[in-house]
Amino acid sequence: MVASRENILFHDRTYAIAGNWEAEMILAGRTRVVRTVADSFGGYTRGIYDTVIREHEKMVRAFQERDPEGAGRAVFDHVTATRDRLLAKIAKSGAFAEFAEVDG
Repeated sequence: MVASRENILFHDRTYAIAGNWEAEMILAGRTRVVRTVADSFGGYTRGIYDTVIREHEKMVRAFQERDPEGAGRAVFDHVTATRDRLLAKIAKSGAFAEFAEVDG
């Protein structure tokens, strides 16, 4: 759970630096939902650490360089990759098939 805790701290600090309270609340809520769902499907696995760290490093570099376009791209890429990893975990678990049975 160290990786999960460090990820939480990274995101909380990033939101706080932005100084936009409304955006911080929206993002914190979204992050909480994603984290809860991800944790229910096994959370972080060892193989993903380096990938997530690289994604975070791209964001930090863009922040340091005061590059809003680069930061936007890095954040978008990270959020999209996170979504794709989570959906892949859910699909691998068979949970989507369970939902299909309920809907059908």
